[in-house]
Amino acid sequence: MAWYAAQLTPSALRLATAGLFVVELVLPFLIFCPRRLRFLAAFGILLLQSCILLTGNYNWFNLQTMLLCLLLFDDAALQKVLPRRLSKVLAAHAQQRASKTVSRLVGALGLLLVFTSLVQMDMRFGGSPPAAMREIDQLIEPMRLVSSYGLFAVMTTQREEIVIEGSQDGVEWREYEFRYKPGDLARRPLWNIPHQPRLDWQMWFAALDDPRNVHWLPRFLERLLENEPAVTALLEKNPFADRPPQYIRAQFYDYTFAGGEEKSQGLWWRRRAVGLYFPVVRLKAK
Repeated sequence: MAWYAAQLTPSALRLATAGLFVVELVLPFLIFCPRRLRFLAAFGILLLQSCILLTGNYNWFNLQTMLLCLLLFDDAALQKVLPRRLSKVLAAHAQQRASKTVSRLVGALGLLLVFTSLVQMDMRFGGSPPAAMREIDQLIEPMRLVSSYGLFAVMTTQREEIVIEGSQDGVEWREYEFRYKPGDLARRPLWNIPHQPRLDWQMWFAALDDPRNVHWLPRFLERLLENEPAVTALLEKNPFADRPPQYIRAQFYDYTFAGGEEKSQGLWWRRRAVGLYFPVVRLKAK
């Protein structure tokens, strides 16, 4: 569905982007407001996450965020949508009030989370909190109670993909095909939610980094040169199933969705060569 969403008119895409900023920058403040405004925040966030879920492969992250939104609905609202039998069970448990000691501990933990969140937010925007506040934040940092949660804090406007190629003679090159990430231009984009394909996922992040910083990549290429079954099983297509290649390299391409005319010809993608991501290598002679 991502391809079809990308074919929307520029005005529709701008409107969708504006809606995204409203949901991400305005609605979160309504979480702390009275009941109806809190519900509005929940429905807005759920709508955004549903749209992202339908048009992007972000594994279980959207489902995780949608689950957190359930905390914004009170018991009366949840009882209207939950099965009656389940509602009775939950209502019975809700009547068991926590002791004063537990309530005080929860309140203290809440204050600590708010305090450290404000300290980290201040530092994130270039501030310099007092030394005592930073020391308290560093003291509880190993517990990982608070973080910026900026998994996709910076979104790229291009999709550069690594394409791994092998060769027997260094002249004719054949491409390895991954199970999920873009490769073959005629291959329909797959939907893998909620699965997280670890190799394909890491290849995406590798494309955003300098290959000298991707320490696992040379070992991965080495295993491909050896036709290691445990590694080649992670791929959709191994063009050297009968005999391992003598040479291997990684090319860099800029991928974009194909247009409507190309789509009618069976193409989902178009790509432009950017350069060599990883140089030609081979195994050392034994």
